[in-house]
Amino acid sequence: MAGLGALFSGADTSPAQLAQRGTTTPGLVDPDKAARVAPQSAGLSATARGQLHVVTASRLNLRSGPSTSYPVMMVLPQGTNVSVLEQRQGWARLGTQSGSAWASARYLSPVTAAVPGDPLKIAPKPKPKRQVAAPSTAEITRARSDIIRQSIASYPGSCPCPYNIDRGGRRCGGRSAWSRPGGYAPICYDSDISQARLASYFARKRGAVD
Repeated sequence: MAGLGALFSGADTSPAQLAQRGTTTPGLVDPDKAARVAPQSAGLSATARGQLHVVTASRLNLRSGPSTSYPVMMVLPQGTNVSVLEQRQGWARLGTQSGSAWASARYLSPVTAAVPGDPLKIAPKPKPKRQVAAPSTAEITRARSDIIRQSIASYPGSCPCPYNIDRGGRRCGGRSAWSRPGGYAPICYDSDISQARLASYFARKRGAVD
């Protein structure tokens, strides 16, 4: 096989002869014995085919076929990313630049979080929402007074509420804007203030945002 001479330079026998004798090239780790140098990974399922995997053995042999009887084509170091194209009886066919090769599926682990060598992207921790204490009874009383005062101050006339005094010094009574339907609707009494208006008032005062 072209390009393999340099890989086995210095060996007295060919790769095929080494495989028939049940031995490996010096310095290589056979998939069946690699458990002594690397942890065993889970086998590949049918759904794992075509996914990116990483080599978990310290040095993993790539062979020309799905068995230790096939010659070694190359060796991959631990941490190498490979693409699994096919699975057959515990062996995985990997895509390479020169075609494809086979390796023991026990020493290939799916890449699920990040590719080795790439920085792991960590999502920023969300800011906790500021906890706002419930207003006290005194704060609620002051808030109601403020809301009423602001509403009366925004009215352009002199009779927003029945208890106000007009420019002539008379009590507004039924002539007040509050007493007449339509037009301005000033807030004159605590009963006019809804819980939603109170909540909006305290949100503005405390600068709270959702």
